[in-house]
Amino acid sequence: MKSVIDRLLNGQFEYNERSLSFSIPRLELNIKPGEVCEGSFVLHGPTDRAVQGNIFSSETRMQILTARFSGAEFEVAYRFDGTGLCAGDVLKGDFSVISNQGEYQLPFVVNVEISHVMSSMGPIRNMFHFVNLAKTNWDEAKKLFYSDEFIEVFTGNESEYESLYRGLSAIPMSEANMEEYLISIGKKQAITYIPDRTKIEIDNPTGVSEHTVMIARNGWGYTDLEVVFDGDFISADRTALTDHDFLGNNCYYKFYIDAEKLHDGNNYGQIILNSAYNSISIPVTVRVNLGVEHLSSAAMDKKKLIVSLVKLYEDFRSKKIGSRAWLTESGKLVNKMNALDPHDRAFRLYTAQYLITASRESEGKWILDQLGPQLEDEATGDDTLYCYYLYLTTLISREEDVINEVSRRMEGIYSRNPDNWRIAWLLLYISESYVSSPTSRWLLLEEQFEHGCRSPIFYLEALNVMADTPTMLSKLGEFEIHALEYGAKKRILEPTVMDQVIYLALREKKYNERILRLLMACYEFRQD
Repeated sequence: MKSVIDRLLNGQFEYNERSLSFSIPRLELNIKPGEVCEGSFVLHGPTDRAVQGNIFSSETRMQILTARFSGAEFEVAYRFDGTGLCAGDVLKGDFSVISNQGEYQLPFVVNVEISHVMSSMGPIRNMFHFVNLAKTNWDEAKKLFYSDEFIEVFTGNESEYESLYRGLSAIPMSEANMEEYLISIGKKQAITYIPDRTKIEIDNPTGVSEHTVMIARNGWGYTDLEVVFDGDFISADRTALTDHDFLGNNCYYKFYIDAEKLHDGNNYGQIILNSAYNSISIPVTVRVNLGVEHLSSAAMDKKKLIVSLVKLYEDFRSKKIGSRAWLTESGKLVNKMNALDPHDRAFRLYTAQYLITASRESEGKWILDQLGPQLEDEATGDDTLYCYYLYLTTLISREEDVINEVSRRMEGIYSRNPDNWRIAWLLLYISESYVSSPTSRWLLLEEQFEHGCRSPIFYLEALNVMADTPTMLSKLGEFEIHALEYGAKKRILEPTVMDQVIYLALREKKYNERILRLLMACYEFRQD
C-alpha cells in the first residue's frame, strides 16, 4: 500500500480501465418448498494486478460463504435457505461486489417450484384432478390421499381444505375418512341405496327358504352398508356389504326365512340397510296358515274388508283423518260387507255400530234386537261377538244400571277368556274400574301383551295412556318399546311421551339398538 501512495505522491497515476466480470450474467435458482441449496459463481479480474474486495447479499436467505476475495479469479460460494417458502413463491435480489476495481452487482432470482403429485392419469394439480382419479380408480386415489406428497395439492383457493385434510388423514388408509372428506368439501354426494322393493311379502314358506332383494347403489365412492334384521326368522350369510358385493351398481342380496321360527298368522319383521348417511327399512311380512285350509275367495274378501275397517279406525285414532271422513269411509265398507254377506253376524254388528254413530239409533237398535237371541244362545253363541253386542247396547241405553249390568256380565265372560284381547278392549270402555283408573288400564294392556296380543289397537290405547299420564311409562320393557315403536312409525308420539322416553333412556345401563332408534325418531320429530 505504501508503494501505491508513493507513486501517487510522485504523480505516477494509472489510467488503465478497471474491470471485474462474472461467470454468469444472472443467477437463477429453482428449488422445492423448504429446500436449502448451495452453489457458486466465479469472479474474473485483471491478471496484471492484485484484485481485492467484499461481497454482500441483499436477501437474508441468500448467505455468502466466501464474503472476502482476492486474486485475479475467485470462486464465490453461496447458500440459499428456502425454509418456510411455499410452492409458487419468487424471491429476487442482488449480489453486491465492492472492490478495488469498482462496484458491481449480480442479480439473482429464486423460484419455488410447484411440484405435482403424479398418478396413472397424469399430474394431480388440484382437487378436481384428484376427484377424477377417485371416480376411476378409488384404490389408487386412497393410496395417494394418504401419501406424504398429497399435501402439495393444496394451492390457491383450495388451501382452505388443508386443515380438514390433516384431521381426517390422521387414521392411515381409512376409506370412510376419505369419503367424509370429499363429501365435506362438496366434491361428491353421499352414496344412496335403493332396494327394488319397498316391502316384502311371503306366503307359507317351508324349511329354510331363500329369497333375494336387489339393492341399487346411486353414486360412487366408499361402499359400506350394514344389514340389520328385525325378526329372528330372518337371516343371511353376510350382514356387511362392500364394493365387492356390487356388480356394477347392483347387489343381489340373498336372505333366508326359517319356517321353524314362524307362528301361525302374520309374522312381521324388517330388513334395515344402514350406511353412514342414511337408513332404509324394508318391512317383511310372512303369512303362515298352519293346519288350516286355504281360505276361499269369499272368505279372503271378508278378511280384507275387516282389515280395511281396522286400518280406517287406526287412521282415525292416529288423527290422520277426521271423524267425518272416518264415518263416511266406514259407511262405504259396511255397505260392501252387507253386499258380500248380509247374514254374517260380525258384519251386522259393524253395521249397527255405524248406524248408531251416524245418529241412526233406531235402525241400529233394530239390528241388535234381531241378533240378540242368536248371540245369547250358548250353543251357537260366540263370546267375542256377544260381548260386542252387549257393548253396542250401552251406546243406545246409557243408563248407569244398564252399563253396570253389562260390565258385570262382560267381566264374567272375560274371566273365562283371559287371553281374548277383543273382550279386554271392550272392557276398557265399559268397566268403571278401567275407565277411571289409568293404572288399571295400563295393567290390562300389559297383561294382554304378555298373552301375545300385538294388535295396533292396543298400541294406540297404550299411547293414549302414556299421553294422558306420562308417569305410567316407568320403564322401557318389551311392551313399552313395542308401543313406542308403533307410535314412532305412525309419527304420533306426544312431546310429553318423548320427554319420558329420553329420561328413561338416560337411565339405561346397556346399549339397546331399539331404544337408540326411538331416540333418533324423537330427535327427528323435534326438528319438524
